[in-house]
Amino acid sequence: MSRATELRCGDRRGTSAGYMAHYYVGEAACDDCCTGHAAQVAQHRAEHGRHDRLLGKARSRAYARLSKEHPDRFRELYEQAKAEVFAEARALRVELPAVTS
Repeated sequence: MSRATELRCGDRRGTSAGYMAHYYVGEAACDDCCTGHAAQVAQHRAEHGRHDRLLGKARSRAYARLSKEHPDRFRELYEQAKAEVFAEARALRVELPAVTS
């Protein structure tokens, strides 16, 4: 592991927070951070998996219904959210894809 990668996660090394520190700058996470993040994700899925899947399914149905019943408002909200997300990515110096639709 390089010194820069080691400093990236710092005292968060081996945790999901450390993993995300690597992720936000676009680098591969160190082994300790990958292991810690995978353990946290596995624990969350074991505790909440079915509930999270059901909520995701409900959210998808609501988005689909909203986009059909109020297409103009849905598109407006989508464009605003997309602008916010890409502004945040630029602030973090994340490389953006060429196509943003």
